Amino acid sequence: MNRQYFSIFILLLVVGIGLSFAILLLETGERYTAETAERIVHFELYRPTVYRVLVPALANGLTLLGLSAEISLTIMIVLSTLGLFHSVKYLYGNPAEPLSSIVAFGAVAVTAVVISRYGKAYDMATAFLFTGCLGLLSRSRFKEYYLLFPLATLNRETTFLLIAFFAVYYFRRLSLDRYLIGLGYQVIEYFMIRILTIQLFADKKGVVLLWRPEGVVREYLDNPHLTVPLLLITALVVWLVITFWNRKSHLLRSAFLIMAPLLLVMHLLMGYAFEIRVFAEIVPVTFLLAVFSVAVYRKEVRSYRYASKAQNTLSR
Repeated sequence: MNRQYFSIFILLLVVGIGLSFAILLLETGERYTAETAERIVHFELYRPTVYRVLVPALANGLTLLGLSAEISLTIMIVLSTLGLFHSVKYLYGNPAEPLSSIVAFGAVAVTAVVISRYGKAYDMATAFLFTGCLGLLSRSRFKEYYLLFPLATLNRETTFLLIAFFAVYYFRRLSLDRYLIGLGYQVIEYFMIRILTIQLFADKKGVVLLWRPEGVVREYLDNPHLTVPLLLITALVVWLVITFWNRKSHLLRSAFLIMAPLLLVMHLLMGYAFEIRVFAEIVPVTFLLAVFSVAVYRKEVRSYRYASKAQNTLSR
């Protein structure tokens, strides 16, 4: 297949995933009708969901063009899906390589599956912006990263994970002044946005921070028919991630080691059982680490078969 047609085909598949996810949200995930979609784009949700303002704000801007709230949210989800696709290609290393499109499509598909249960309109944007930020950092494009960081924070407040990653990964990798300036900028930007959004929506119903550790653990224990398969799948994913560990990108390994445990703790303390969509920030990185293991294993199997075949030929 011609490379140009192949790229168009993959992009159409990605758009299809975005549309499917948007339709799923409209029908089940957010459980919203046209009226509830209006509430989302006009920031009339409960706290802390209302703090995630980026996607609703952009969708609100589209409604000024005469589009309905549902169509506007769908457009934002599809654009976020396309953004995630290109961000994964960028983080993969060589966006022009055809294999990067296949890997990126796989990452988008897996992300859509993970965030589909109890999905929110900003989930795909979360995966996109986190992956984009890591992609920029992987190429030392700090200025662009510093511009993208506030947008990611407006989308979801979990960008403190990026601050933690930056603090650990770039310690002694940057000169002291660049390190402190970069870290200080992110901390200040993060708290400015957090304080602003908390104050802006202080009159909304809900809480600033959801805290229910007993409920999460109890729900997992009360539903072993769901918990056990989830644990088995998680164990398989972790095994794929850590296999051939030392051969993998140090940046991806560091991102996983820093962010995944923190997300797990947050999930158990402040989330709902089986709400695995809250791992959207790390899903693309996890996918890339797992796919690398599969690729290396296949390469080694082929090398072993070739060596065995050569040995058999020589022994005749």
